[in-house]
Amino acid sequence: MTVLFELFISFFLIGLFGFGGGYAMIPLIKQYIVRYGWMPISQFADLVAVSQMTPGPLAVNAATYAGMSVAGLPGAITATLGVSIPAFVIVLIVAHFVTKFRENRFVSSTLDAVRPATVGMIAAAVLFFMQMSVFDEDYKFVPGAAAIFLISILMARSFKVNPIIIVVISAVLGMLLI
Repeated sequence: MTVLFELFISFFLIGLFGFGGGYAMIPLIKQYIVRYGWMPISQFADLVAVSQMTPGPLAVNAATYAGMSVAGLPGAITATLGVSIPAFVIVLIVAHFVTKFRENRFVSSTLDAVRPATVGMIAAAVLFFMQMSVFDEDYKFVPGAAAIFLISILMARSFKVNPIIIVVISAVLGMLLI
């Protein structure tokens, strides 16, 4: 199996089963990257960070980054198409039927059941980021990183600081403390 085919199928499946948006897809993306050995876990953390910082959907940015890292421009195009096609087709189909059947008990129950699964996937991504944020590659605790993590949470939750400002402050603190 060629790497382009593996990229396409992997990201197609991520796009097909990654309900809940980009953050919920992170565990799926990690699973395929680890399975095929496309990059070390430390580079995966970079993939997520870059995908968050660049404009556009996180899953598309992550697919493009992973594809580029694995197989250059053809890999980037292949992975991006793979993750995008399912969403495009599903949205067309769902939009057509949801407007017609929203009051249907089965449709309503199905949509209600997807919410907790989505929260679970996002929680898995949060735990992954927390682990990658406060421990190094040898799983040793990094106090400076933990301080930045806690300060970021405090600024976001308690003081409602703009996320862009939090990223800039975190970057500066990272250069000074880590």
